[in-house]
Amino acid sequence: MGSAQLPLFYKNVAVLDEKRHGKKRLSEGTFPFAADANAIPLNGVEFRFAATEYPIVFFNEAPFMPAVIVGLTKDKNLLINGDGKWEEGCYVPAYVRRYPFIFLESEDKETLTLCIDEDSETLGKEGDVQLFDGDQPSENTNRILEFCRVFQGHYNNTLEFSRALGEQDLLVEKTADAKTNDGGQHVLGGFKVVDENKMREFPDNLASKWHNNGWLPLIYWHIASQNNWARLIDRQAIRST
Repeated sequence: MGSAQLPLFYKNVAVLDEKRHGKKRLSEGTFPFAADANAIPLNGVEFRFAATEYPIVFFNEAPFMPAVIVGLTKDKNLLINGDGKWEEGCYVPAYVRRYPFIFLESEDKETLTLCIDEDSETLGKEGDVQLFDGDQPSENTNRILEFCRVFQGHYNNTLEFSRALGEQDLLVEKTADAKTNDGGQHVLGGFKVVDENKMREFPDNLASKWHNNGWLPLIYWHIASQNNWARLIDRQAIRST
């Protein structure tokens, strides 16, 4: 499958199969594939964890899915060190932890099939995780399958939330203008945030419905997360020294 049709990180996706991948193993704990990404997709259920570390924004095009910002320049993730490890103690988005696995839909959208990126740097003959035990999926692979199922459910819920934000016209474009102590200046655009003024005028009947859906807390965490731009500025200054 061509990379133009695939989401972030994925390059060469194939159905996970014992004949193709029976001798493959997966290395866990490093994320070199994410080193060049400054924005990582995020599911709504993760907002409460991500909001303590990162700015949460929304992509600029419909359906306006959320993401965490992890770098002030397009090709630099400030949370990953030279060994490909995420900064200790900081939340790692589920999108990153899911890779190199992914569910792909059938043409009729009725069936989800577990696939793997065969070009992943974390996949090889050596690694921590055995994918198959004989001709059957290993316990690790079954765990991964369940993780992907849960992820897909959260993704679908987040998609509904993001579409609702767009339908109610609650998002506005924003540009982050960050100046570091070393004199560097970084302008980051191409994303949206919730318009707090529009939220103050939000109809009571919709507010009640959104509260019942669990969407209002997501908006509050998103707004609170904007204070984390200063964290990224500090990280950028440290990397620059």
